[in-house]
Amino acid sequence: MKGIMFTELLEMAEIEFGPEFVNNVINNLDSESNGIYTAVGNYDHKELVNLLKVMSTEAKLSSNVLMYNYGRYLFKKFIKYYPAFFENISHPFDFLESIDVYIHKEVLKLYPNAELPKFECNRISSSSMEMIYTSVRRMEDLAHGLIEECLIHFNSTGAIEMIEVSAEQVKFTVDING
Repeated sequence: MKGIMFTELLEMAEIEFGPEFVNNVINNLDSESNGIYTAVGNYDHKELVNLLKVMSTEAKLSSNVLMYNYGRYLFKKFIKYYPAFFENISHPFDFLESIDVYIHKEVLKLYPNAELPKFECNRISSSSMEMIYTSVRRMEDLAHGLIEECLIHFNSTGAIEMIEVSAEQVKFTVDING
């Protein structure tokens, strides 16, 4: 997993909980990297899971809530770091459909060894979409937060339902208002 996922998570934690919180998390972390990450480094995704567990304990929040919040935070960072991905897009479904078709292809050009989740999109109507999230990493709460923030970014409101399909798949049903 790319280091940017770790560095951004620690940055979010520092903003939300403060630098002392992050120091406590790193001091209580049992990992190969000892909590030292670079944005361009590669790390086992289990380290991110471990990092979230320690943060969850320190913050007294569930790992699922932290991962969801991180997804929302990360989407805002993607807007800042990768504005080209958002150009000429005015509807959240257009953006969500571009994840596998365009965005992940561009990511793989930069990081050929990246192991990215897969998103299969099926637009049911102009206000309803199903997305099948596939990943052995099971970070669907992160995906949920990303989808939620995508709706907000494109000035849409609605509901997102998440249903486990299999050990590696989750189906999101996204219904928007207007």
